[in-house]
Amino acid sequence: MDLEHLYEFAVLAESKNFSEAAEKLFISQSALSKHIKSLEQELGVPLFNRENRSATLNEYGQLLLPHALKISEIRYACLTDFHNKLNNINGAINICFEYPIFNLLASFEKENPNITIHVRHVPPHEMVEQLRSGKCELAFLYEKEEQKDLTSVFYRQDSLVAVLPNSHPLANQTSISLEQLKGENFIMLSQRAKEYAIAIEACQKAGFEPKIALSGCIGRDVVRFVKEEVGVSIMIKSFALQHQLDGVKFVDIISSTPVLCLYIYYRKNVQLSPCAKHLLDYINAKTIQNELIK
Repeated sequence: MDLEHLYEFAVLAESKNFSEAAEKLFISQSALSKHIKSLEQELGVPLFNRENRSATLNEYGQLLLPHALKISEIRYACLTDFHNKLNNINGAINICFEYPIFNLLASFEKENPNITIHVRHVPPHEMVEQLRSGKCELAFLYEKEEQKDLTSVFYRQDSLVAVLPNSHPLANQTSISLEQLKGENFIMLSQRAKEYAIAIEACQKAGFEPKIALSGCIGRDVVRFVKEEVGVSIMIKSFALQHQLDGVKFVDIISSTPVLCLYIYYRKNVQLSPCAKHLLDYINAKTIQNELIK
């Protein structure tokens, strides 16, 4: 049984889409389809329910999945150990992002000490040009940009949370509706931040205009003002978790909250460096690990 085919199976199981999985794996869609068919022939059963380009696991795929996940994890760990020992993947990656992804990058660097990551916090409207000019090799963006010369790969979904002081009546809830914050004083990021517009739109969809007590703050200052009970806030969950502070609770906002999708972009007709490919391989390994073992 080909280990690469099992890894590709796991990526397809997470992506549920042949085109998207092929982009993550840096192979053609026809090659991926051929490899999956080879795996199915070897096992003697179909593994997916297919409809156009989409693919969802059937009962046999579900049976194979936990084994494929274990093998994919071992595969990545083995490759990483050999790369580090042989020092055959080393150098630097230039990355730009709209919101911090420090946890991801920190864990990657711990496992790959021979790779240096240079990060730039870039406004969304500048990212495409940063990529095209070669100033960054990978970009993480909360938008689906249809650009013929760029490839986009889905990374993760994100949602909004309410940022509340411990003393707030809703602070001990596991989740709340946005309507429950109507009438509160809001602490907001800069109006230039995408998150500001997302928060305003979410409140409007919930049927009210937020009463803004302070705006123009950076993330950690928003949380500090909330701790001092100046008001409450709304943040993207992954961004909020970068600014955890005693005395402040992050509470999920249910159902009506817009779901945000974070994509990884790179140039379509320019070969990625071995370091960048290894980072994407790492992201694939972690994604299928986190999303499918639930």
